[in-house]
Amino acid sequence: MNEVLVYGHPALAIVACVGVVWVGFVGLRSRRKRPDAAASRIAHRAWAPRAWALVVLAAVGGPVSVVLLREDLEVTDSVHFWVGLGIAGLMTAGWATSRSPRAKAALWAAHPWIGMASMLGAIFALMLGLEMLP
Repeated sequence: MNEVLVYGHPALAIVACVGVVWVGFVGLRSRRKRPDAAASRIAHRAWAPRAWALVVLAAVGGPVSVVLLREDLEVTDSVHFWVGLGIAGLMTAGWATSRSPRAKAALWAAHPWIGMASMLGAIFALMLGLEMLP
């Protein structure tokens, strides 16, 4: 049974990574002067909380799966753990900057950069995590 359960976190993380990249893609597309910008903005607002939830679940599920299922690993000894934790923090910061009033232009301007860092971090964490598969 443990042979199957150890793949739960990687499967969730792959879905989370795809979600983060897609949300970032539609977010960037919504900032361009295109006919579908409004639809992209709506999709970004609708799906970003779901991508965030997947990232947080993966960030919690990773250490839990290491403690319960992987005796060969230590939770905080890998770069993968810290990058995953950083992505969860970046996604939370992205949410906070999106909720700031538009009067705070600096926070609003930081939002796409935080999102880009989240996307790149998610891809990097995925690559690091694939090396850790049993």
